Amino acid sequence: MPAPTLAVIGGTGFAGAATVNALVAAGQSVRVIARHAPSSTRGPVEGVAANAADANSLTPALAGVQTAVVCARPDYWAWPTELVPMFQNVLEAARRTGTRIVLCDNLYAYGVPKGPMTESTPFNPHGPKGRARQEAAELMMQAHERGEVQVAIGRAADFYGPGVTYPNLKMLFGAALQGRTVRVMGKGTTLHSTSFINDVGRGLATLALHGDAFGKVWHLPVAPPMTELDQAHRIVALAGTGASVGQLPSWAVHAMFKVMGLFSPTMRELPEVLYQHEQPFVVDDSRFVKAFGVRATDCDTALLETLAFWRTKLALDGPAAARAT
Repeated sequence: MPAPTLAVIGGTGFAGAATVNALVAAGQSVRVIARHAPSSTRGPVEGVAANAADANSLTPALAGVQTAVVCARPDYWAWPTELVPMFQNVLEAARRTGTRIVLCDNLYAYGVPKGPMTESTPFNPHGPKGRARQEAAELMMQAHERGEVQVAIGRAADFYGPGVTYPNLKMLFGAALQGRTVRVMGKGTTLHSTSFINDVGRGLATLALHGDAFGKVWHLPVAPPMTELDQAHRIVALAGTGASVGQLPSWAVHAMFKVMGLFSPTMRELPEVLYQHEQPFVVDDSRFVKAFGVRATDCDTALLETLAFWRTKLALDGPAAARAT
């Protein structure tokens, strides 16, 4: 089999693995680049070990690669100091090899929204991680504008779905499956967009396969927003366990993260983005849908797939997640 001309940097993480799966489903061969990527070749997937934060390590891994999707990022708490240097190294390796870049980005740079977020929403970051995301995105697009590297950016909301093992998702879906009280953070009554991980992967793969996607920012497909309370009730209904739904007051959420932050550097950083759960946080994906005709997975389908993943992950007994009635 010829060497792949498509690669996913950080291809073993949540978004990276979903992108690899989407590209393979589209009939593509893919090079998975990660620090601990397997060095063997398996079917249409080739593993290459390299460090995205080191251009000299990454350059040979990108040899022959036409387009690379960048899903790699430093540890969450290290974004303010390590995110931009990592992307500078990615760009340098891409310059050397002539590789196009599709960046998997998030919404932090927009800060506290004043309405639905579109690709033209101005940057107004709320804290240091948001500022790092703004600087990184600007760095990428400036390289494109100078003609050094072709770049497209795909932005997603909070991930959920099969394979995504964030502790808050374990609490949400696990509690629903176990019949325990499912608690949402804060009021839970404002609309909130979330990104099903398979839609993130398909969206990034779509950008990688369309030359006219480059030079632009795209919001990846998202289902219509729901309030977090409505989503929790829907998860419970689909789980079929009769679990109850409750709320954690905002003061309790802040106190919880403060205490948990004593033991977890990730939890210590989360208060910076609690605004996303305290007021409307809505993503407009209409530009992507109009350009590529790719829509988000139906909400119930996505939730059922996620429940099935957590049922297996938590080794829970009983039938598969109940169908909607």
